[in-house]
Amino acid sequence: MKRIFVAILVAALSGGCAPNNVSELRRESMPYQFTIDENYEVTYRRLLHALEECASVGFLLTQSQIQSNLYPDIGLGELSITYNNMGDKSVFLHVEVRRHEATQSAVIAYPANFGGWGSYGRKVESMARNGVPPCP
Repeated sequence: MKRIFVAILVAALSGGCAPNNVSELRRESMPYQFTIDENYEVTYRRLLHALEECASVGFLLTQSQIQSNLYPDIGLGELSITYNNMGDKSVFLHVEVRRHEATQSAVIAYPANFGGWGSYGRKVESMARNGVPPCP
């Protein structure tokens, strides 16, 4: 019983340290940018599948969710990993995939400066280039 209480306490406290929305995450994070020689829709789809495989787990009462939007009219795809921690939603990663040229994508990852999330910019690049998720 004591372990469960400690785990719930850790989950509750960790959610309070993370940004509550994408705008806050953009202000607080160190963006990681790269380009890839591939259509933005293909890059978006590869990242979505890799992130779904890696981030679709929860911890006790915490539930992760991937929010994804593709806007073909403006050449933009957005992916966000959020955690619903007992009612407190936190954003840990936001990725924008933009049409750079006809056959190129510009990717900007905004990882939270919290725990192991700070290294997710490089992980997103690896996912986009290789399609193999380097799950933590």
